[in-house]
Parts: sequence; structure tokens; C-alpha cells
Amino acid sequence: MKTIPESDGPSKVFRTSEQIAAEKSNRASSYYLRLYDPLCAAALNTWRPAAETGAVLKIFPFIRLGAVFQVPLRNDWLGAWLTAAFYAGFYFGNCFPEQAEEIAERALGGLDVDRLPALASALDGRPATIENIGAVFNILGQNWGPNFGETDHQHWVKSALVCSVTGINAATTAKFDPRLTDFVEHLSLPIGLSKTSLIFRVLAPSIANAEGKAVTELFHHPLLALAEVQYPITPIEKRTMLPFFHRQLAIFGVQSENECPVEDNDLVNWVSAALDYGQSLLTNQPHIVKQVFGEFTPEKLRTLKTMASRIRDAAGGLNASWLVAPLLEWHGATFNWNEPAFYGRALTRVINLADFAIWLPWLLNGETLMGGTGGWLLRATPNHRWN
Repeated sequence: MKTIPESDGPSKVFRTSEQIAAEKSNRASSYYLRLYDPLCAAALNTWRPAAETGAVLKIFPFIRLGAVFQVPLRNDWLGAWLTAAFYAGFYFGNCFPEQAEEIAERALGGLDVDRLPALASALDGRPATIENIGAVFNILGQNWGPNFGETDHQHWVKSALVCSVTGINAATTAKFDPRLTDFVEHLSLPIGLSKTSLIFRVLAPSIANAEGKAVTELFHHPLLALAEVQYPITPIEKRTMLPFFHRQLAIFGVQSENECPVEDNDLVNWVSAALDYGQSLLTNQPHIVKQVFGEFTPEKLRTLKTMASRIRDAAGGLNASWLVAPLLEWHGATFNWNEPAFYGRALTRVINLADFAIWLPWLLNGETLMGGTGGWLLRATPNHRWN
């Protein structure tokens, strides 16, 4: 059976007007640096020692994404910011140990960043899982404010630098420190796991993903950046879903990375388009739907079909206007939030709802796909998602 080839994927399907202008001129760097953005400006315009400046430039892809996602600069979000920065450094250190050690050694002259023993001690014997490390950083975030004369934006840049270099040390020098043997043994890379949020999955590998790339290679609308990590273990599903998000950005007339229809009253249009896309694939390319189903266990598909039936019954059918409310109810029960606190979360909500809406025609037409026997479905390979 033919699958959607990689060449038909989303890499260069949708581009913002800013991307197009940057690629046609010599202004790519000015677009990438976002100096009009207070967080990016704090990273690039604040005076600091040369060694620290080099470290800030290295972690700038992380800071830029935080600015694009419009992460709120409040203490209740600082813990998540610190955790993501730590893993961004840790992931970079694992991927590029030589470059990472050089950055850490240079930054140590101007920053008190050798904080791994304190972090290990704060875990109080608990393993260094992302949940436990996140809990420590959440406590730190509630009590770590700006220094005298430091703006909130400067504080968030400094905190990202401190935690990312700490993550770099965790991936490099900590391996040779006997005090940190237990800490390093349990430290793991959660990148790409379905239990982490989409925003974390984008932020954590951001420094490593930018290494060695031209500026023009780092331009992505944030909706697409998030959608590309939505499917970490189902590659056929990923190749099937991503074109939808690229197409819709063009149809909705999106121009900038800073804009996307994500408000409550936009959800009907997203769900309607997703239903049409799912039904079109089911009608015209059922073999692709079959291959997507093959990436899931029979048990997972039965669970998803039960959920789909409940959503359809609650809506009284597959009318987009009626489906939004039960889809939001499902979203709240599944992800423990429904009201997005910032742009990045609003984009995540769009992806989650549109994704399930695409699946609805597939899950509710199983008998047609299964040919009345379900034999191919029972041979599905193990996998999981939507835990």
C-alpha cells in the first residue's frame, strides 16, 4: 500500500510573510532576533560579560520560542520555564558535549551556575525524573524574583541561562562527580514522550535543534512547531496530519508567527475543517487511514472509538457547531485545562481538538474500513497516545 511520502510532508508548505520576506532579502537575522519583543531584547541588549553573552546567544533559540509562545512572565509559570531550560541544556549537552562544555566553562566565570549538588540535594533521595525535577523548580520559581534593578524580562533570561547551563553540566561534567552518581543515574531524556506537554517538547530540544543551522532554517510558525511533535511514535499518523495544519494556516490567511485563529469562536472553523479533512481521507484514501490505525493497539482503538461515540452522542451528530462543547469537555478531562493562559497553550488546544475531529469520521466508520471482519485491525502493532 502507498503511504504519504516524506517529500509530501510539511517542511516547506506554509510560510509566513515574514519568512518569505526574510528569505528574499538580507533581513533574515532581524526577523529571527525579534528585537521588538521585550524578552528577546532583554537577551540581546542587556550589557553582560563577553563569556555570558556567548552563552546567552547559544540559548537564544530557547528564549525566542518562549517569546513566540508568549509565555506569561509570572511566578506561577517560572517553574515550568526553569524546568524546560534545564532540559534544553541537558539535551544540548548530550547531543553536542564538546560545544556544551565550552559554553559552560566560559559562562561559569560570570555566573553561579554550578548548582547540581543543590538540585540533587533538593530531590531528597527521590530519583531525578522530570516530574521530581519539575517539582523542585516549581518551588524555586515561587520564591526566585528579580535582583534589585533587574526587569522581569532580564530575570527570565538570566534564569533560563542559569538553568540551561546547569542542564549542560548535568549532561557532561556531572558524570565524573562522585557526589552526583545517583542523580545522573536516574536522569533521563523525556524529549518526545507523550506524557510531556507539546510546548515542553518544542522548548527542550530547541538549543540542540538550532546547532549548526542557518537562521532561515529556524523559521516555523509556532502552530506547526507544536504539531510536528504531537506524533512522537506514530510516523504515518504524523505524515497524514501535518498537511492539514499547513493547509489551514494558508486558508485562514495567517500572515505572521504572532497570529493564528485560536479564540473560542474560532474553534468551530477548526473542527469543521478537520471533520472535512478526516472524511475526505476516509473516502478517497482509506488505505492511509488503515495504515494510521495500524500504529495503534486494538485496545487503544477500542478506547478511542468509545470516546468518539460519546462525543458524537453528546453533540447529537457530527455537526461542528455542536461538537465543540463535548470536544472541549473531553479536552478538559484529558489535559486538565481548557482555558489557555497564553498563545502557546491556545495553539495547543487547537491542535488537540482538530486532531480528534479528524479522527472522528475514521473511528465512527470502522465497519467500512474493516471490511466486516476487522482482521487487519487485530494485527495492529503496539503503540500508545492520548494517555
